[in-house]
Amino acid sequence: MKKGDKVLVIGASGAVGSAAVQIAKRTFGASVTGVASRANADVVLSLGADEVVDYAERDALLQRGAYDVVVDTVGDVTMARAWPALKPHGRLVLVAGDLSQLARMPLYALASNKKVVGGPYVPVASDMQALRDMVLRGEFRPLVGRTFAFEQICAAHEAVDSRHKRGSVVVKLV
Repeated sequence: MKKGDKVLVIGASGAVGSAAVQIAKRTFGASVTGVASRANADVVLSLGADEVVDYAERDALLQRGAYDVVVDTVGDVTMARAWPALKPHGRLVLVAGDLSQLARMPLYALASNKKVVGGPYVPVASDMQALRDMVLRGEFRPLVGRTFAFEQICAAHEAVDSRHKRGSVVVKLV
């Protein structure tokens, strides 16, 4: 990613999406469009997004050739649906892609000049240090949506599984 890239973050008000918005904007200087509900638009804008698209009102992926990078943190986007929205040499990042999508990634990449990135992330010390430094400089703030006591672990899982949460779900151990 580079300064000025147009980035679409699907699930921008969730735990991973809120991080993607902040990193794209503050680390790389990208122009960020977040996809979230109308109720979460203000929080996505406060994280640095330039624009918010309410997924109930408009499909941001219908804009042909609009984005350098599309980040799907929800798992709702197929490569076939996202491909037209990418600019030439665009990148699709499947944070929540399923196994069938991962298996098709090489075919999509070979058939065009666009790239798909997905699969398990292996933490790299330099990435963790960079994120820590961003937090210390006040450039990144983890978005915490709800906090549960350990005894409410089932409710915490239900909140995550609802796919309509804001930020991270935190479980207190004490």
